Amino acid sequence: MTVFESINESSNEAVDKGETYLKKSHEYYRLKVFQQLTSSVSLVFKAFIIGSLALIGLMFLAVASAIAIGNELDSQPLGCVIVGFVFLLISGLLYSFRKHINNKVIQSMAKTFLINMNNYKTEEDIELSLKRLNLERQIALEELKSVKGDFKESIQPANWLQSGIKLFSKYGMLMLVKKLIK
Repeated sequence: MTVFESINESSNEAVDKGETYLKKSHEYYRLKVFQQLTSSVSLVFKAFIIGSLALIGLMFLAVASAIAIGNELDSQPLGCVIVGFVFLLISGLLYSFRKHINNKVIQSMAKTFLINMNNYKTEEDIELSLKRLNLERQIALEELKSVKGDFKESIQPANWLQSGIKLFSKYGMLMLVKKLIK
């Protein structure tokens, strides 16, 4: 293989590896942005839903229940304490379902944000894909580095000298055949 063919092959391979690296980087960062976006939206959504439900519940049920329980026990403060514990229990139950809320947000946002990508249903799915894409990016980068080394090797003076010798030997043979024919 001549120096020029080697340089051409190395440059073509470098372009291919560079495109692969850019594609994998684009996929990785797109998914990473999606992960951060869904985490943020999920946090705001959970805080809003749980907080507003807890507040509304505390306002209406706390007053009515405290009065009713206080009347039954002949102690208004004891009625308020019991109602407070009930609403803390309800808030704890909602908090325990936070992963289910996360998953619903991920599923709904994946349909609009990630049109041509996998259908992610849980945070674990996203984490696994992020790890895979990051490894693919690293592989593509190492392949690009390998092509760079091949290119450097192909433009070494020894390769130029070898190509020159091949060219002159072919030219010399051609001249020898030409003299023999005359």
